[in-house]
Amino acid sequence: MFSDFFRRTNCPQKTSKCLYRIHQIYCQFSILKLCNILTSVEFSSFIELNRVFLGVTVHLILILRLIWIFSHTLYYIFLSIIHPQKIPQLKQKWAKSSLAKLGYELQTTPANSKLNWNVPLILVGNHISYLDILVVLAAHPQAVFLSKIEVKKWPIIGWGARQAGTLFVDRNSIKDRRVLREQIFSKLQKAHTHLVIFPSGTTTLNEDISWKKGAFEIAAACSIPIQTFKISYAPLRESAYIDDDQLLQQMMNQLKTKNKKAYFKWGNRYTITDVKADMISIKKSTLEIQI
Repeated sequence: MFSDFFRRTNCPQKTSKCLYRIHQIYCQFSILKLCNILTSVEFSSFIELNRVFLGVTVHLILILRLIWIFSHTLYYIFLSIIHPQKIPQLKQKWAKSSLAKLGYELQTTPANSKLNWNVPLILVGNHISYLDILVVLAAHPQAVFLSKIEVKKWPIIGWGARQAGTLFVDRNSIKDRRVLREQIFSKLQKAHTHLVIFPSGTTTLNEDISWKKGAFEIAAACSIPIQTFKISYAPLRESAYIDDDQLLQQMMNQLKTKNKKAYFKWGNRYTITDVKADMISIKKSTLEIQI
């Protein structure tokens, strides 16, 4: 820039060289000053502020995705009210699309076509996460769930559970258990209706707690076969909902995790003759299902 100026103004050559040297010194000084600014506390604070801003932006995007997922659920609840005859199909579409929105690829093993599926069944399997409900419904939309009565009052989730035909039970009421058994028997007599019960009663990574015998007592009393299944995820811990995990925080963490897979595989079918012995045997065989 300076050289062009000197050529246009016909300045003496020595003066041109001198001023050009001043220009070089000025440029070197500016670069050093810029380096000092970049390493200063003020610039470090700016970098930290920028990092915080990016973190807030990422969390905002995740929150918007969660809002979209819940809105998506409300949409299917509304459809189930308008088209009650299509509830099984709507349940499956909702479950598959929700898993996809959470970033999960679902892999299922087809049911044994040699077995009769047009009979009442109690489906039992391991319980890892709230995602298990989505996985089961995506694989088998005829399923209905047994849930604690508190879930009935939950916003959105409770509404959806009622529309999906969930049976609610008060675990502290002995009278309610008798009524529940009658409800289950009546419910299961309907064609293509299968009740899902997680015998562990809670979520665990490895199903390393004792199963509760309620499902097996119902199966024995009502002469209903037990059909087993197994669920797994990759990565496992990031997909689980256990211990002191908070639902929204866990969903946020799951949205951040990439390359997630959900697996569902059917096991064997059993007729219950000895509740305690059969329960122990069925639990062992279910956990041995290879996925």
